[in-house]
Amino acid sequence: MSLKLILLFLLPGLIHCACPDGFIQWHSDCYFFGTNETQFTTAETKCDSIGGNLASIHDGFVNALLTQNSGNYFHASTDIDFWVGGTNLMSPPNWTWTDGTPFDFQGWSKGDPLSAQSCLAVNMINGSWSAQDCFQTKPFVCKVNETATTPYPTSANCTVGWYYLDITQSCYGTVTSMQTTWNTSEATCQTYGAHLPSIHSYEEETFLRSLEFHYESKAMK
Repeated sequence: MSLKLILLFLLPGLIHCACPDGFIQWHSDCYFFGTNETQFTTAETKCDSIGGNLASIHDGFVNALLTQNSGNYFHASTDIDFWVGGTNLMSPPNWTWTDGTPFDFQGWSKGDPLSAQSCLAVNMINGSWSAQDCFQTKPFVCKVNETATTPYPTSANCTVGWYYLDITQSCYGTVTSMQTTWNTSEATCQTYGAHLPSIHSYEEETFLRSLEFHYESKAMK
């Protein structure tokens, strides 16, 4: 009965990059606390320059996270609140987030939002929201997805016996198995935390062919 090589594809854990120094991390997002007090649109521009937007808030935990950390970063501020990315400037009178995500959580204080004001600020003491004059100057919080803050490495320490390909930022390995079906092969890959590879470039195809040849040559010795 013939033996076959099953090629495995794995995104190595070491590629997962932490947020840069000075950021607060929650899940896959990095939060930057801008201490220079500035107008709302200028704050959004500063966030854009680091690959993000003024922070959008989608649940009470993140609202509390930003509120509690604001005291550590903005203690020198004369303001009692800070800018996040809520505004009704882009689709009046509706409130939206500058990063385009759904406005699916609200923490307005009683009486807000005021119809005459168009930018959202969060109170540093209790986390309540208020609509403010966009031309006021305040500290601000940016949100950046962590994959945008740090480039992928050109190498990674794959598991022993696996090989790294920099153009896909992935590790590849093989398993020697009896003649098998695609479903069985995929199930085998998943036991290693991997999948059968999908091929998206000539370079990746060439790499996989060379990997297959390498293992078959070793098996013949």
